[in-house]
Amino acid sequence: MKLFKTSSIFFLLLLLSNLAFASSWFGVKTGYPLNITAFYGLENILFTSISLRASANLSQRQAFMNYYNGNKSPSSFGITADGLIKVAEAKPINIYLGSGATINFLDTKAITDIHLLAGLEFRPNVPILNQLGIFTEASGAYGVVNLTEKSFQQITWSFGVNWHLP
Repeated sequence: MKLFKTSSIFFLLLLLSNLAFASSWFGVKTGYPLNITAFYGLENILFTSISLRASANLSQRQAFMNYYNGNKSPSSFGITADGLIKVAEAKPINIYLGSGATINFLDTKAITDIHLLAGLEFRPNVPILNQLGIFTEASGAYGVVNLTEKSFQQITWSFGVNWHLP
C-alpha cells in the first residue's frame, strides 16, 4: 500500500510539473453526423507527443429518427474526453491517433460511447498563420443507451480548425 501511495504521489508530481511546460489549443469542428463541437486541449503532457482534449458538442445525431421515435428534442448535448498521440510529423502535416469517451444527453436518455480516432492536421508555415491548424478526423465508436438499453456502433468524420496558443 505504501508503494502505491508513493508511486501515485510521484506520478501526480510528474504530471503537474509537465503541465507547466504544456502548450494548449482550442478550436471548433463539425462533420457527419451533423454536429458542432468546441474543444480545448493540452499537448505535450508527460511526453512530447501525448495530448489531452476536452470537448462539448451539440449534435443532430439521427435527429429526425430520434424525433419521430418519440424523443421530444431532435438534438443532443454532450461532453467528450480524448487522449491523443502524435504518430508522425512531416511539417506542415501531423498525423495522430487517439481514443476517448463521450456522454450525450437526449431528453431523458444518456448515450455513452468509447471511440478510437485517427486525424491529420495541416499547420501552414506562414508567419501570420503559424498558430492555425486545419484538420480532419475519422472515428469509430461503440456505445450504449442508458448503460443497459440497446448498443450501437457508429463511424464519424469531422473537419475543423485549431488555434494553438504560444
